[in-house]
Amino acid sequence: MSEERKPPLFSRVRCRAYLKAAKDGIRMEMYDQHGNPTERLPNAKRIVALRWDASKSEKVELMDLSECDGTGVKKVYRKRVEAEFMGVVAGYKHIDVAGTIGTDWQDTPYSDGYAYFFKNITERPKVGVVYFKNNCKRYVLPEDMEVEE
Repeated sequence: MSEERKPPLFSRVRCRAYLKAAKDGIRMEMYDQHGNPTERLPNAKRIVALRWDASKSEKVELMDLSECDGTGVKKVYRKRVEAEFMGVVAGYKHIDVAGTIGTDWQDTPYSDGYAYFFKNITERPKVGVVYFKNNCKRYVLPEDMEVEE
């Protein structure tokens, strides 16, 4: 996005859409050798990526991440929502929109290595912070804003 395309600070803008926090229900859970949930990674024998399916009220297994081979699942943090509103641009910032979560293995010269969780952000656009009413803000992509004269 070029700098001349961004509306100036404190200008009144008409917005077509905004980025809303998405609750996609994807998370990772760890289980010990008996199948009981555990909180500690060294005790985990099985690590799985799960998604909560609200329509069936159950967990759906997406991927087994027990191998710690650097694979992961896509996670959505924000989604675009179509909405017409007016507001004032108060600033600009980068926000996380999409990424990957998974497990990997780290070899060290002093030990056999260790497993760890990772989070890689794949989309992080610069958005405008637009206040549309008293103490209420929305994150808007610059292409979804136009300056109101």
